[in-house]
Amino acid sequence: MEEDKKDKVAKTGILAGGILTGTGATLAALNTRMAKKAATNPKLREAIVKVAGEKGYESAAKMLKANRNAGAIAAAVGAPILAVSSYKHYKNKKNKKDDSAKG
Repeated sequence: MEEDKKDKVAKTGILAGGILTGTGATLAALNTRMAKKAATNPKLREAIVKVAGEKGYESAAKMLKANRNAGAIAAAVGAPILAVSSYKHYKNKKNKKDDSAKG
C-alpha cells in the first residue's frame, strides 16, 4: 500500500512539473517572440502598449520582460520537480518489479 501512495505522489509530481515547465517555457518564448514582432508591427506595438498601461507597467518592454522572466522562473522551478518525480517513479517501478521477481 505504501508503494502505491509513493507512486501516486510521483505521478502527480510528474504531471505538475511537466505542466509548470511547459507553461513557463511557453510564456518565456511567447513574450520573447512578441517583443521581436512588436518592433516591426505598429498595430501590435500599440496593443501591447495599451495593455501595459492598463496593467500599470511603465512601458511595454518592461511588461514583456517581466512576463518573460516569470516564465523562465516557472520553467526553472518545474524542471527539477519533473526530474525528481520521474526518477522516483522509475525507482518505485523498479522496486516493485524486483519485489515481484523475488516472491
